[in-house]
Amino acid sequence: MNQNPNIKIFVLNWNGSDDTIECLESLHHLEYDNYSVVVVDNNSNDNSVDKIKQKFPEQSIVELSQNYGYAGGNNRGFKKAIDSETQYVVFLNNDTTVDKIFLNKLIDGINKFGTDAILSPKIYYQNDPERIWFAGASINLYTGNIKHLGIRQEDDDSNCRDQKADYVSGCCLLIRAELFKELNGFDESFGMYSEDVDLCIRAKKLKVHCYMIASSHIYHKVSASLGGNFSYSKNIKKLKSLFKLIHKHKGVPAVLSATIFLVITLPIKLVILFFKSIIMEKYAKHN
Repeated sequence: MNQNPNIKIFVLNWNGSDDTIECLESLHHLEYDNYSVVVVDNNSNDNSVDKIKQKFPEQSIVELSQNYGYAGGNNRGFKKAIDSETQYVVFLNNDTTVDKIFLNKLIDGINKFGTDAILSPKIYYQNDPERIWFAGASINLYTGNIKHLGIRQEDDDSNCRDQKADYVSGCCLLIRAELFKELNGFDESFGMYSEDVDLCIRAKKLKVHCYMIASSHIYHKVSASLGGNFSYSKNIKKLKSLFKLIHKHKGVPAVLSATIFLVITLPIKLVILFFKSIIMEKYAKHN
């Protein structure tokens, strides 16, 4: 009898067949012995489904009728593909590759922290695999400060322990299937950004906590440079989702508090980010 919990991994795709295929290739090398993978296609128009089927003829694919975004796509994929055998689900970005024992280590985390914990691996930059993208997270809704811990830092002994986190990233999270149902999945009203934070805040109200498992590793195709932080449209979307999140969980007083704090601190943060980006670019050129 198989002792390992049954895990279903959902990989959301929209016009990203090359990334998804590379992700699937890494998943096929997992040493865990009781898992399945479902690709959820958000109505791609780049022949993603045909390309994935050509490479992986047996791959399970849920094809959606339109692009429902991160929350809607994952919710619909979950509802269509979930079954009574599945004990845990993993929502995994398609622009990732995984270490072959990352699932084993997440299950070690479940054994350590309990079946209702929501877990994340430690996430590294794929183009700089010794540099951390996610090693835990903190939330302060009264200041609007939501951040990854360890981001852009070189990995060292200070990041080798499992960490309780205020939330885990939707880039890769493991959650008990029945708990995801109880939480009614991701809140689709966010559209983009903060869906993962919202899920974890709602879970915490049920006494469910989040943890980063330091021995579980995946790699994310996101640039370690800071240039993306200056994207106007991206930051506007993030701010909208942030204030929606604050209003939903803490109300108008927190919105006012966060607004005042951000007006004061954002210009300072942008200046710091600008100079950090220059330093990191010079460092990259010399290495």
